[in-house]
Amino acid sequence: MFVRQVAILSSGTALAQMIALGFLPFLTRLYSPQEFGAFALYMAIASPLFILGNSGFKELIMLPHSNKIAAQFVQLTFLISILVSSIVLFVTLVFDTQISNIIVGKTNGDADFTFLLYFLPFSILFFVNYQSFRFWFMRFERYGIISSGQVAKTTTNMLSAISIKIAKTTQLAGAGLVFAAILAELINLVWLLIRCGKKDRILFEQIKPKRLIVIVIRYKKMATSLTVSQLIAALYTQLPNFIISAFFGLTTLGLYNIAERIASAPALLIANGVGDVYRQRAAVQYRENGRFEKLMFKTMLTTTAIAIIPYSIGILFAPEIFSFVLGLEWEQAGKYASIILVGSFFGFITTPVDKAAVIVKAHKFILLFNVLRLVLHTIAALLVMLNILDLMSYIIALTAIRIMVYAIMTIRSWHYARGAKQS
Repeated sequence: MFVRQVAILSSGTALAQMIALGFLPFLTRLYSPQEFGAFALYMAIASPLFILGNSGFKELIMLPHSNKIAAQFVQLTFLISILVSSIVLFVTLVFDTQISNIIVGKTNGDADFTFLLYFLPFSILFFVNYQSFRFWFMRFERYGIISSGQVAKTTTNMLSAISIKIAKTTQLAGAGLVFAAILAELINLVWLLIRCGKKDRILFEQIKPKRLIVIVIRYKKMATSLTVSQLIAALYTQLPNFIISAFFGLTTLGLYNIAERIASAPALLIANGVGDVYRQRAAVQYRENGRFEKLMFKTMLTTTAIAIIPYSIGILFAPEIFSFVLGLEWEQAGKYASIILVGSFFGFITTPVDKAAVIVKAHKFILLFNVLRLVLHTIAALLVMLNILDLMSYIIALTAIRIMVYAIMTIRSWHYARGAKQS
């Protein structure tokens, strides 16, 4: 059963990522590294806002025994996303130029980036609610619906980005990529809403405002802890994008972003699909038995066996592969990828099992772990600011940090999987 569920979810994820990778050579010939850099910077800004838009309740949807409580988490996420989107729109209307200048600077981003800020409310609304319903469908093991939605989302994204560029709909750097991503999120959200069954609608219709208030009070500690931890995680994840943009330019950021995207592709193709099913099964085993170490060990063996050969090839030949597949303009991205892939290899192995702390509600460790990562990334960023690290040294430092934190998380996850007390 577990293998079949992995196959269903992974096949959709894999097909979606294969479609994205298949279209990438066309995108890299239509969009410049600078445009990819503008898009990467936009997503760096959007990522923390996505977390505020769900305020930790999205992560809780799969955990409670009661479907009614899980449905309340979904509705709470919807209401919070509307609130956050409205606040972001208001702030953008009042301070758009100032925000743009602070984030990218007048010389790096020009006036074009200011316009991209107005896409943020739509990104928040669509992405947050898509993720919420994705967790809802995972709760009931409806992996086929999720997989088909992922394929539709990716196809919409790729075709929209290409069409916008060919039609020359906009000349603003990165706008085509941003608009295509938003449209794809909307399509996928609508798909999941359409596939909600009669039982789902009954659960949502039973929700009353007073019940939502009770749920907020009851789960606010865990939700707040998750939100703070995830915000810290978003900051350390996106900090390299801000640093590279500010000190090395949007073009360099575009090259780095493509290198990072391709290096992360294997995890998105397979490891995250395995992880989604693993987390659902681990949550069930934890509720029933209080431990799930056998499942964790089996999952890590599987991902290790899958990863060895593909990552070895990528590390050794990335510059040549990038130049041939994406175009000569992207050879430098391949050099970055050779380094990044070393860390991504360890990420591929551990990504499926890194949610043990969430499953056992070890919110203190989650917070401390993410604080550690933020501190390490901040130190690396400061070394760039002080001109101690150049670009390649900075990428090496980021890779070393990635390996270190993966090791810490894996050791601790094993600790929790064996039924150890929460901390």
